[in-house]
Amino acid sequence: MSAIPTTTSIELPKCTRTTVIDHLFRNKYKLTLTQTIILSYLLLLKNWANVVDGYFIITTNKIENDLKIGKKTIEASLTKLKKLGLVETKLLKVEEWNSNANFRALRITEKGKEYNLSYYKPKEHQLILELEEKNSQLEKQNKTLIMQIELNKESKIVPKPQEQNPIFKKPTTPKKLEAEKSSKNRANTNITHKVNKDNNLEEINNFRKKISYAFSKSGNPICNGVENQDRWLKETIFYINSYQKLSVDIPNGDFKQVSNPKHVNNFWEWLFKNQDRVGDIIDYNAIPDISFLLIFLGKILITNNKEFIIHAIYAVKGGGVNISLKDENGVVIDVINEKKSKVLDIGKSKAWFNENCVIE
Repeated sequence: MSAIPTTTSIELPKCTRTTVIDHLFRNKYKLTLTQTIILSYLLLLKNWANVVDGYFIITTNKIENDLKIGKKTIEASLTKLKKLGLVETKLLKVEEWNSNANFRALRITEKGKEYNLSYYKPKEHQLILELEEKNSQLEKQNKTLIMQIELNKESKIVPKPQEQNPIFKKPTTPKKLEAEKSSKNRANTNITHKVNKDNNLEEINNFRKKISYAFSKSGNPICNGVENQDRWLKETIFYINSYQKLSVDIPNGDFKQVSNPKHVNNFWEWLFKNQDRVGDIIDYNAIPDISFLLIFLGKILITNNKEFIIHAIYAVKGGGVNISLKDENGVVIDVINEKKSKVLDIGKSKAWFNENCVIE
């Protein structure tokens, strides 16, 4: 019995430049693989823009060095491409080369330019990458909106230890350091401190009179969700009664005047510092709209002299928001406020973003 013949693979030419095989074009003109590679190589040369009338100088040695194809094969392939009307040739002199010799110049014909190079389009490839990045951002926004609707505010990422979490405050800047230094210097002067305190009390009293007069006339609630040392329930609503005294509507149904002077003063100090809350009644059963914050997703935020990427923004039932950041090591951590809570004020969050985000 005769031995079974073995097959050996033919080693294809090794190209040092990118080539694209258009199989339909190759079959149409009955081109060999080598002829197809040479035509693709000529179409992909990047120095054509410097030539005249579409002709460019290309020596056989250049093609041989780039494509590792023998000279005889190259010449035979160019002859075939020329006969098929895919390329044209003529002799040109190159004055810059200080030579009187004529060199062969090539030009791809309109028929040759029908060769499909769609697999190598740098501009289109870059556009695809940009579209993929944009699509990724849109997917993140869509995910956040879905989580907002479903009230899925629980984070599955374990944050770093508490001391490593960024505190929800402005980053320390030279201006802030100077302001703090100036504040300490003023505090060392008792007379100046007393004057500033008196001025602050006067501002609070004027603010208190203005709000009391306005809300006693209208009967409308001032605000709820007061957070201070008196630990009011967040649902407690504050009013000014007909005697222009501070009153509260407690969730259990009691409506009464606040009689403790300390509680009254604490309330007015808090409201003076949070004047944006005047007339604002938070519905603690409603889902807040955080769509205006989603533009900050993926942006760089600088806090405590460190850079973070804004990773996610979640709506919290009752008017709050949770924010998580990604550090330079890719670790996701939650933003906390001064009271060690992950629930942040939406308005303050937007101001914080606007001041500390790098918007490209």
